Amino acid sequence: MFKISLKITLKSKVIIIYIIIIIAFIVAIYQLSMIQIFNNKFWKKEAYNQYYQNGTPIGHRGKIETLNGEEIAYDIPMYQIILDPTQIENGKEEKASAILSENLKLDKKQILRTILDKKSKKSKYYKVGKSISVETESKIKKLFIKNKINGFFVGEDTKRIYPNFYIFNSITGFVGGDKKGKYGIEKMFDKRLKGAKGFSRVSKFKEKYSLSFGGKEEFISPKDGQTIVLTIDYTMQHILYEEMYKMFEETKSNWAAGVIVEANTGKILAMVSLPATDNKVYIKNNVIYNTYEPGSVFKPLIMGAALDEGIVKPDDIFYCPGKIKVYDRTIKDHDNSTIGYLTLKKIISKSSNVGMVQIGERFSKTSFNNWLHRYGFGAPTGIKLFKESSLKIGNPKKWSGVKIPTMSFGQGIAVTPIQLAMALTSVVNGGILYKPRIVERIEDGDIIFDNNKPEIRNRTISKETSELIKTYLRDVVENGTGKNAKIEGYDIGGKTGTSQKAENGKYGKGKYTASFVGVLPLKKPKYVALVVYDEPKGKKIYGGQIAAPVIKNVFERIAKYKDILPNNLETKTVILNGETAIENSEIKADNSNIKNYMPNLIGKTKREALGEISNITQNVEIEGEGKITFQSPKPGTPKNKIDKVYLKFQEK
Repeated sequence: MFKISLKITLKSKVIIIYIIIIIAFIVAIYQLSMIQIFNNKFWKKEAYNQYYQNGTPIGHRGKIETLNGEEIAYDIPMYQIILDPTQIENGKEEKASAILSENLKLDKKQILRTILDKKSKKSKYYKVGKSISVETESKIKKLFIKNKINGFFVGEDTKRIYPNFYIFNSITGFVGGDKKGKYGIEKMFDKRLKGAKGFSRVSKFKEKYSLSFGGKEEFISPKDGQTIVLTIDYTMQHILYEEMYKMFEETKSNWAAGVIVEANTGKILAMVSLPATDNKVYIKNNVIYNTYEPGSVFKPLIMGAALDEGIVKPDDIFYCPGKIKVYDRTIKDHDNSTIGYLTLKKIISKSSNVGMVQIGERFSKTSFNNWLHRYGFGAPTGIKLFKESSLKIGNPKKWSGVKIPTMSFGQGIAVTPIQLAMALTSVVNGGILYKPRIVERIEDGDIIFDNNKPEIRNRTISKETSELIKTYLRDVVENGTGKNAKIEGYDIGGKTGTSQKAENGKYGKGKYTASFVGVLPLKKPKYVALVVYDEPKGKKIYGGQIAAPVIKNVFERIAKYKDILPNNLETKTVILNGETAIENSEIKADNSNIKNYMPNLIGKTKREALGEISNITQNVEIEGEGKITFQSPKPGTPKNKIDKVYLKFQEK
């Protein structure tokens, strides 16, 4: 019995061992199945993360450039320090914290606490501070290597740079912390500017105590964003900003807006908003966003409409007594200089509200409304900038009896500076209302979009009416309210504007918006400039006092910059090697009578005069046709004191 019992016991043990082995095998199979089949993705990712670091390198955001090729927004490379606290050896945490604190100007104790906390939680990711320059990153990396501290990583980043941010920020806008455009061009063209992300896979453990990224195992280059080239002229933008800023500071205005339009294309060459700020929260483009009542700057538009409509004729004369009653309202002129019989030209040049009211009353509501829309009011201009404003005009059937009379001189209607500038441009360029263009082209290595073709929104007044209105605008500067915009020797046109501001539905005294629109040169317009100052303080409150001098200074500088000749001076002649070309014909100099002083040229022809002075100077300016009636310098001036000769010709 005993022997049998012993055999059973041994057999039982063997069976038990077999059962244990089978169970262990089943468990192992189960675990392997869970790892390799059911949880394959999870464990594969864990293993991958132990040995590799994935990255999504960001391409540089596209540049924003002016028409002159000046970069006004671009990216520079930056780096982000990233630690893997689990790789920092025990005892070296404090040294790592000290290196980072000293070079990143951060609190050492806070860095150390964070490293130890993340290390205890086996966290492998600690983003330290903000992005840093290449130089700072290189310095920190060398210190980590020198002190044999592992766990150091570098993430690539970029920083957006805006040179002259004050001058251009209302146009460019800015990029937020999420690398997305938040305003202006940055917002409107965000998809084109941001480019595409790349991909990188880096080994963590190739070289100890160096960059933990041992080498790039896989790399897909990111794609840089496209370049947006604006129509903005870099120099003109500075000119407009500088001249506007001086008056803005002097008058302590609430805000100011200025724009320069290329008359025959609709290109925006300069666009300024004041006050300028570096606080991105308050950046705003006043030219496209702010609405205001334009005042007398509006008058040329209504005068042009009245002429084309046929409700007035060029030789019409209106009696203006200084004030006029319309329903329950008395409308006055700004002073007594307008009292009397006024032609259409004088109504504009003297800026008579009473005269414009009489003209406005000849329109029907439907006709007046149609003209407002023809000029582009009541709808956005369509400029490619973020957040353009536009107020609707309203149903003309609901207009009160004083609506048209007040709108005739620029009150009772709200516009944006860009709407007004484009409408006024159409009045002087022959009646073409262009869509304002702020983007010239888009580049991606090559030009992928060229926007150099002007886009016409509408036809406003006729060419004949446009020519007539230009003579009125010339008289404003020569003899009227815009004398402060006059530039001696240059053909300038313009119109002043001073509008009262309404509060609680009523117009009060003391709060005005002053403006001026100028045209250079008037005969063949190239540039139309509008500046607006809201609520100027002090003794100067009128557009002729505040805005007109600004336009004068702007135009004087632009004339020099663009080499615009005075008045009717159509030929600039340079004499070289005894020959000169005038009107495509060559004139050979008469070298038989070389003089070392300025001869008397009065009464001589171009050929005779140019022959006599060919050895005196290389710079000669000519005005008019016929024979010389005036010369500068005077006869007898020594050759060594002559830089330039000016000759005026006149038909006998």
